Amino acid sequence: IFQVFDDPRSATLNTVLDGQRFSKQSETKIMVRDVGALPLLPTAHSVELSEQPTQEWLDLWWAVDGRGGGGELAIAREILTGCPSLYALVRDDDG
Repeated sequence: IFQVFDDPRSATLNTVLDGQRFSKQSETKIMVRDVGALPLLPTAHSVELSEQPTQEWLDLWWAVDGRGGGGELAIAREILTGCPSLYALVRDDDG
């Protein structure tokens, strides 16, 4: 699966992928907002931000979206850390 923008920036890549008979199935939207413009959360809980997924973040994400065992989790970690990202974790009253 390739997630590629469908605009002039990716026209050449899309042509190559079309030629290789890859199919377009869904659109991915990437939304960005300046962190300084974010409203404060209406809760006493703080947001923990990190540039790498912590083990706790990864375990929670895998419990919801994961498919497979340890090998698949290792591959998912490589994918998640393969480009610059930001990870957020907010704890509820139970931690």
